[in-house]
Amino acid sequence: MSKDWLKRAPGFELAVALIVELTRNPYYKCNGKFIFKLASKGQKKMSPIQIAHRFRRLTKLRDYWPRWVFLPGFRSRWAKAITIDNADVKAQDLAPLRKGDLVDVQLGGSALFIKNFRFPKAALSKLAKAVNLKVRQTSPRRGQDMVWRHSVQTTSGPEIHVDVYFLKSSFLSNLEKQITSKGARLRTVAIADYSQAHLFIDNRKSTDRPLRIWKMALIVTALAWILSGYFEHSGKLDALEQEAQALNVRYSELSDQAVALSQAENYASGEHRRILADLNVFAMHTQRLPLLLKLTEKLRDSVWVSDLTIQGSSLRLSVFTAENVTTVIQSLNAWPELEDVRLEGPITFDSMARIHRADIVALLVKDDGEAE
Repeated sequence: MSKDWLKRAPGFELAVALIVELTRNPYYKCNGKFIFKLASKGQKKMSPIQIAHRFRRLTKLRDYWPRWVFLPGFRSRWAKAITIDNADVKAQDLAPLRKGDLVDVQLGGSALFIKNFRFPKAALSKLAKAVNLKVRQTSPRRGQDMVWRHSVQTTSGPEIHVDVYFLKSSFLSNLEKQITSKGARLRTVAIADYSQAHLFIDNRKSTDRPLRIWKMALIVTALAWILSGYFEHSGKLDALEQEAQALNVRYSELSDQAVALSQAENYASGEHRRILADLNVFAMHTQRLPLLLKLTEKLRDSVWVSDLTIQGSSLRLSVFTAENVTTVIQSLNAWPELEDVRLEGPITFDSMARIHRADIVALLVKDDGEAE
């Protein structure tokens, strides 16, 4: 079975794009090597450029799926985002909220107090503890009524530059109460335009539980889609392989039959040539008797034939005659069955018997008058 079935499976790349999209959720941990193997299936070696190109293709293919596929309840969005850019929560900031909404709050710069600290580079491994210690040492009441998050700005040089964002604890409590009063649920509170900083509030573990279950079900569906395509194609490939094997067996049988027929044809051709040769021999021998009878009738009693040979269309006579040999040749030339009658060799004379001996050759003529 071919190993690149995944590349040819219908909808495979769309299914992988679906899995890639589903695994973007931070609370669903997926083995990245598995996604890479799916993306690079059928490729023996892939360069980093090819890997990046294939993942760009998957990202584009992700857009083929409507957004509501990834959200339970077929929603167009999972959470509603609002921005608060002042130190107090105002009613107009929460006006768009409806009962049952999940809310992601983005805090603008006016709602925060930002302070920069410097730490030695050796403190990088325990930076969070160092920031907490520094804030408590430099804040009134050791920062008991404050909440802070930090973001590393630069690590070049001998020092680490860290921005710390401060927010009153009462602000967060008031924000959560007002959102709850509208029947909505607070999902996250983050700093606008500072994605590196940790969230002030992160309730996604509880609010996103239906989303995680939904995405897990979609992943199982996508994998089932891929596996169904695999089993479908493997079944077709098995059937095609069996058909190919049957065709190979049939081809071998037909080849053996062709060899047998060729041998039979060669044997028949040999038999045909042998029969033709026998017929020629038969015709040659059967031609002598009529010719001898005719010679007996036409030639005078003073002429007799001692030897007669027929080879194809050539006739050879050995004759003894008391007449002139020229008279015998003229008599044979008068026959319509013979032409080109001539003397071959010398004429010998037997003085004792008073007869001439000569060899005469001629060509036999067909019935239509042509020489054979």
